[in-house]
Amino acid sequence: MIGNGERNVLAPLQPAESDLAFRDDLTGLYNARLLTSLLDERWEEMVSLCGKLSLVLIDLDLFKQVNDRYGHLSGDDVLRTTATLLRTHFRSGDMLFRYGGDEFIVLLPGVDAEEARQLGERARDAMRSHEFFTPAERERIRVPLSFSVGVASWPSEGMVRRSLLARADERLYAEKKATAARARLKRRIVWWFAAGFAAAVVLSGVVMTLNDRPIVVAPARAPRSAIRQPAVNDEQLRLQIATLQTKINELTREQIRRSDPHPDQSAAEIQKLQAQISNLTSQLDAKPAPIVVPPQQAAVVPPPAAPPETPAPRPAEPAPIVPPQLLIPVVPRYPQMARDRRIEATVELRVTVDEKGRVTRAEIVGPSRGYGFDEAARAAALESHWQPATQGGVPVPLDTILRVDFRITR
Repeated sequence: MIGNGERNVLAPLQPAESDLAFRDDLTGLYNARLLTSLLDERWEEMVSLCGKLSLVLIDLDLFKQVNDRYGHLSGDDVLRTTATLLRTHFRSGDMLFRYGGDEFIVLLPGVDAEEARQLGERARDAMRSHEFFTPAERERIRVPLSFSVGVASWPSEGMVRRSLLARADERLYAEKKATAARARLKRRIVWWFAAGFAAAVVLSGVVMTLNDRPIVVAPARAPRSAIRQPAVNDEQLRLQIATLQTKINELTREQIRRSDPHPDQSAAEIQKLQAQISNLTSQLDAKPAPIVVPPQQAAVVPPPAAPPETPAPRPAEPAPIVPPQLLIPVVPRYPQMARDRRIEATVELRVTVDEKGRVTRAEIVGPSRGYGFDEAARAAALESHWQPATQGGVPVPLDTILRVDFRITR
């Protein structure tokens, strides 16, 4: 650990415990107003105290599922517990902020990017192993809670002030994208394994029923060229098919065990093997049935007629989606810092409205406005009331854009 962080070198910049204007009401951490002040107004003072500085941006994964399945009281309890875990697993001299919604920021004085990532991993491991429960019924929350991390450092990366936060946000987004890609790969591998197993079962059924086809009896004195001796290649085809299927199963198990870093290459190899199986199966099916020539008069027994094809039903047109409508707007609190300087702003947010008309997520669109505007707009958005979106008359969750204007009456 870096001694500077333990000595709390940023103590001169921290407000008094009794100053609630810079505290988040839910978690007790510092709020975005204080972070804005440090990055915009007190930057030079802050970096002169610590020499080097890292910023860790944290965003909870699957938090929306907690609100949707267990309610907002459980979601609030998860946020409070997350704040406690962060306090425990970061250092005493680090400054922790609730940036808004389910986002947190940690300022680590005297720490480079590598050590900041290690501290973030330690906190993430603690959260993954923690069991969360609903506050009322004490029901275990079965959403696998974790968080994504973005790290940026000064002065090694040359970022200053808000550009440091922007760089951390870029890396957070990249990690979330990579995590989603790994999840899709695991689902795809499970599907491949199941499909391969099903194909093996179907294939074994095809091999067992090959001899149950209708027998075509040729006319008497058929020319010798029309008589086929029993094929010697059928068994070889079946052996090749079984060998290819074994290779597919081995590749699939290997991907699940080591989380293949090149999923597209592995997928292409599996698809190539499946195409070979399909080709060999077609060859096996295309071989004519053996012709039997009895010594006396014979009759031709035709195969049963194929059932008539029925046209596939035309898919129904999807019902149009009616977007959510704002019913009761909430007047946002005008940031005091901006009011004192007579600064106006417009903040756009992308909000998620659930099927009950509640806002479960609010994200700032575009660059941060600073001076506490973002935090005030997000708080107002989360408290607003909506008519939910509908599809075919049924309420559905949907994202929409909300614009919050901050204007001073002149």
